[in-house]
Amino acid sequence: MFTLQQGNNFTTLVVYIDDIILDGTSLTEFQRIKSYLDSHFKIKDLGILNFFLRLEVARSKDEISISERKYCLDLLESSGLLGSKPASTPLDTSIKLHQDTSKQFVDVSSYRRLIEILLYLNTTRPDIPLAAQQLSQFLHAPTISHYKVACRVLRYLKNNPSHGLLFPRKSESQLLGYVHADWAGCVDYRGSTTDFCLFLGSSLI
Repeated sequence: MFTLQQGNNFTTLVVYIDDIILDGTSLTEFQRIKSYLDSHFKIKDLGILNFFLRLEVARSKDEISISERKYCLDLLESSGLLGSKPASTPLDTSIKLHQDTSKQFVDVSSYRRLIEILLYLNTTRPDIPLAAQQLSQFLHAPTISHYKVACRVLRYLKNNPSHGLLFPRKSESQLLGYVHADWAGCVDYRGSTTDFCLFLGSSLI
C-alpha cells in the first residue's frame, strides 16, 4: 500500500500482484497516477471498484458495503450444503468445543481447507471469528463432532450470505473499542477467550 498526502488531498494506492485500487479525495490525482502507470505498464482501467479478491463492493449515496456473497454461496455449493436448513447462530451455545474422544473425522485435509476458508471470511464477516478460532484448535485431529460444528457455521452463512461490512459516507471521527472475555472458557486448558472490535464512528475497522 502506498499513500500520498498533498495539502488537503490524500491518495492511497493498493497493489496485489497485478490488481490495483486507487482511493482518495482528488479525481485529478487519480487521472495523473493512472496516466503515469499506463505509460510504464499499459494498465487497463476497469472503472469504479466492484470486485477485488472475492470482495464485492456496492455503493449508494449514503453508504458503501463490502461483502463476499458469491464466495459464501460457492463455498456452500462445494460443501454440498446449498440446500441445507440455515442456522440462526454460528455456534450452539450449549456445546463447548474440546478435544473429545469421539470418532475421528477421516478427511483431515478437507477439514483444514474448510477452516482456512472460514478464517479468510473473517475479513468481511465479524460474526464468525470466534467460531473459526474455536474450530482451528483441532486442525491436527478433528472429530466428526468438530466437523458438524463447522457445517453449522456454513449453514449460518447461508442464513445471510450477503452480510458484510457497512461504511456510512458521513460518520463521526470518534474511535471506539469494545472488548469481551470468556473467563476460563476453554474446557481443555481452562484458558480464556478474548475478542475486540474497533469502530471509527459507526464504521467497523
